[in-house]
Amino acid sequence: MEPLNFGGNNAVFGMYHPSKKGHSSGAVLISPPLFIDFYRTHQIIKDTAIHLSELGYDVLRFDFRGTGDSALRDDEVTLEHWLDDLKNAWRELEDLSGSKISIIGIRLSAALSLMAFADQERKLSAITLWDPIIHGKNYIDELNQVQQEYFEDYASSRPDRTTLLSDELVGFRCRPGLIESIRSIDVASVIEPSYSNIPITHLHSSQNRKTSTVGKLFNRTFEIKADCNWETMSGSMIFD
Repeated sequence: MEPLNFGGNNAVFGMYHPSKKGHSSGAVLISPPLFIDFYRTHQIIKDTAIHLSELGYDVLRFDFRGTGDSALRDDEVTLEHWLDDLKNAWRELEDLSGSKISIIGIRLSAALSLMAFADQERKLSAITLWDPIIHGKNYIDELNQVQQEYFEDYASSRPDRTTLLSDELVGFRCRPGLIESIRSIDVASVIEPSYSNIPITHLHSSQNRKTSTVGKLFNRTFEIKADCNWETMSGSMIFD
C-alpha cells in the first residue's frame, strides 16, 4: 500500500495497492462516492482494494478534491474538478500498472466515471456500477430530503437555527453552480453511444431504499444483488 499525490499541483491524494502476486492480472480504479456516501464507504473501499490486490490486481483508490486528504475546501470544487480528478487518476494508474483498466464507480462517482471516460472505450477492460446515480435531479432531491430530516432533528436542540442553508447538502458546503451541475446529469444520454462493447456489471444493494434503473439502460448488464444498507453501510461488499 503506497500513498501518493497526483494531478495538477499534486492536488489529489491516492493510495496505490500493487498486485501481491508478483505479476498483474489487470488494473482497477476505484472511484469513491461523494457527499454523505463518502464517509460511509471509506473502510469498505480500503478492504476491497486490499482484497483485489491479493487476487493479483493493481488498484488505485483516491479522494476527490474537496474531500478526504485531497486539496481544496468543499465549497471550492466544481463538477469539472471531479471529472479532471478521474482522468488524472486514470493516467496515474496507467503509468503505475501498464495494464488495461477496469473501473468501479460508486453512487454519484459511477455517473461521473461514465461521463469522464466516454472516449476511452478501447482502453477500458470493464465497468462496475455500484448503486449508480442515473438522474442527478433525483439524487439532489434525495440528499435534500436527508438534509431536511437531519435539520429537523438538529433544530429541536438549536432554537437559534431556524433555516437551512441553500448551498449545503448534508454537511457539504457547495460552490455556486455545483448543485445545478449535478442536477443536470442524465447518464442515459452518454451510455449507449459510448459503451456499446464494454462489459458492465451493476452491483445492486438489496437493502438500498432507492434502487436505480440501470438494468433498463443496459441490455448487457450483469446484475449482482449484495447485502448492503446505505444508511448504516452494514453488510459485506467484497468483490470476488
